[in-house]
Amino acid sequence: MIEAADLVIVGGGCVGCSTAYHAAKQDRSLKIILIERQHIAWGTTGRSTAIVRQHYSNPETARMALESLKMFENFRKAVGGDAGFTRTGFTLAVGSKDEEALRKNVNMQRSLGIETSVLEPSELEKLQPGCNVEGLTAAAYEPRSGYADPVTTTQSFANAAGKLGVKILEQTKVSEILESAGKVTGVRTETGEITAGRVVNATNVWTNQIIPRKHSKLPIRALREQSCIFIKPPEFTTKLTVWGDFPSEFYFCPKGPDRLLVGSLESNLPEVADPDNCEGVDYETVTIYSQKLVNRLPAMARGRWERGWSGVYDVTPDWHPILDESSEVEGLYIAAGFSGHGFKLSPAVGKRMAQFALSGKKPADLTPFSASRFSEGKTLTGHYESNIIA
Repeated sequence: MIEAADLVIVGGGCVGCSTAYHAAKQDRSLKIILIERQHIAWGTTGRSTAIVRQHYSNPETARMALESLKMFENFRKAVGGDAGFTRTGFTLAVGSKDEEALRKNVNMQRSLGIETSVLEPSELEKLQPGCNVEGLTAAAYEPRSGYADPVTTTQSFANAAGKLGVKILEQTKVSEILESAGKVTGVRTETGEITAGRVVNATNVWTNQIIPRKHSKLPIRALREQSCIFIKPPEFTTKLTVWGDFPSEFYFCPKGPDRLLVGSLESNLPEVADPDNCEGVDYETVTIYSQKLVNRLPAMARGRWERGWSGVYDVTPDWHPILDESSEVEGLYIAAGFSGHGFKLSPAVGKRMAQFALSGKKPADLTPFSASRFSEGKTLTGHYESNIIA
């Protein structure tokens, strides 16, 4: 069976669903189809830590992070449905090695309208009572940031898109994006073909599995990132911000009043051969996270580990996404390689990718995220050794 559409979006994660919603909002006359091989938010989105922050080294990314934060803060009015956004504040703590870069980044972010400031160790102790600040020389603090619910957010984008006329196909696997004479012609699924002159590939670590057969592979690796949930002891009632810790190379995020989600800020994460088979958490990782958490928050010595899971980052050489039209296949748009930044940027990225796909004209602020930047020597550079906070 062959179906026709004006625009096909492959991938029912946060970026794909945001793109579908924004495309339908921009032009309701178009037939738009969103395809997801399992269910909405099934893939890497469902395992996201869903931290919402604005601290970046590049102004283009920082602007999109600020725009996305504003949408998370007013999600019910802006989109409809819930995003589960909880404001906790975000703190990035550094040692002497990264202090100059942090201060430079904060100045840049403030020039863009981001509400952020530099805290000295004594101020950090007042912000987070009971925190051990040994080894820290400064921190950036954003009071408006926090975390959201990745599944609820994505489902809300999908539901809003559906109300605007987007057809959503779940349990439908795309085996290949089709092209002819250098132009995209649609997609092939297990149940038939869908013709379309515009296709957005928003499939994260699976991007290279469905691109046209003759298309060059994109420089995207799948890296394993392990996350753990720890339960706070009853007497530890301090309200915590989301916390990034460069000297200890880890982060934590409060999840409700009594739990902390902990992950790694190391860049040398292990590569995953099969992103479909990446489960669980290693005992060694639980032990390392526990030690780091107790060192920074001594009260957590009386806490306990609850559970853990693995997620997969779709990582490019510079740890920034590819947001571009293919130079090999006209009408094929790529939104992938987010390297752990996808969820927090998804509201702004979806808006821009929709505009790009519908008009064929690249928004100016997507220029740095071209697919050709790697071969042209125009990679994006951050100011920190850790690329996870780029």
